[in-house]
Amino acid sequence: MFFDSSAIRDDRRQEFANIFKESGNFFKHADRDPDKILEFTPFVTLIFLIYAAVGLQNLGEGLNATEGALFSWLAIHQPEMVAPEFADKINAVLTRAGVHHAQGFRRMNKRQFFENTLQSAALLRAR
Repeated sequence: MFFDSSAIRDDRRQEFANIFKESGNFFKHADRDPDKILEFTPFVTLIFLIYAAVGLQNLGEGLNATEGALFSWLAIHQPEMVAPEFADKINAVLTRAGVHHAQGFRRMNKRQFFENTLQSAALLRAR
């Protein structure tokens, strides 16, 4: 479910798998290279959060506004990492919220992005 998600571009699938297996392999094989250092990668944490939301969605749970904001962040800030159909869905949601292009969101820092995305979600619910 995780590595074969339709949200991942086929040509980047192996790269995703390698990224996510890196920390597990680091701890699993730590006795082989006790001096090796694992660099913290915030992007990997973001992806884990997104796939936790995908897992819940696959179990029949709907996305809440915060989870939707995470999906939007990835599609807008890392579009080369997601399938075009996935990015198109995010852009359609933004358009329904009255955002006709993602450039304004792309320039926002994370806090501004999430605040604005959550406000847009509240407006959509009110319609």
